Amino acid sequence: MKKILIVDDDLDLQFLLKNLLKKRGFEITGATNGFDALDFIEENQPEIVLLDIKIPGMNGIEVLKKIMRINSNLPVIMMSSVSNIKQAALAKKLGAISFITKPFDYRKLFETLMKVSNRFTGGKHEKKSIFHHIFFVRNFFKRSQKFYLPI
Repeated sequence: MKKILIVDDDLDLQFLLKNLLKKRGFEITGATNGFDALDFIEENQPEIVLLDIKIPGMNGIEVLKKIMRINSNLPVIMMSSVSNIKQAALAKKLGAISFITKPFDYRKLFETLMKVSNRFTGGKHEKKSIFHHIFFVRNFFKRSQKFYLPI
């Protein structure tokens, strides 16, 4: 089971991602600010970090710099609600492996996580087709009245 740390102050998004990714075999932990994220990384060593650019305390770029000092091999996927080419380029220069704009395409997120998981763990994560993931996301939203995702 791959451990993912989601760092975002949007608790609704964390809840959604936790539910979706746990069903896909990932172990999920959430942090709402950079300080908690860094503490978790030092103590628990997640295998992938999903990191929002705008979080309280210190911004995601600052957190990314500190993560890279702790473990430069830790895969970090940056998230932002604003598509900013300069931020994306800076994040990648600092060590992020990907930059996803919110609201993101959940298929792209699954594909990115699977690629990262396979690349950094030797492909030991269970592979499922993208159609399986799409089917799961559609069914999840049919049962949930709180979230809306056009698919």
